[in-house]
Amino acid sequence: MQAIKAATAAYRLAWCDGPPFAYHRGLEAATAHLAALGVQEPTMLPFDESRYEPMPQVEIEPPGEEDADDQGL
Repeated sequence: MQAIKAATAAYRLAWCDGPPFAYHRGLEAATAHLAALGVQEPTMLPFDESRYEPMPQVEIEPPGEEDADDQGL
């Protein structure tokens, strides 16, 4: 019983906000442990983009702005 609780907790923690924002290796390991214990994966909510504000669009390196390394500094 303790092993099932631990594997289920590991699965929930690895889920994070749901794919694609999940800890993939942790989900794989927890899924394997649950399968070995003969237990089905818990039902989790998928990632819901509407719950979050969109990320602002920014230019990483705007044209015309030179890097300090490019100026020989």
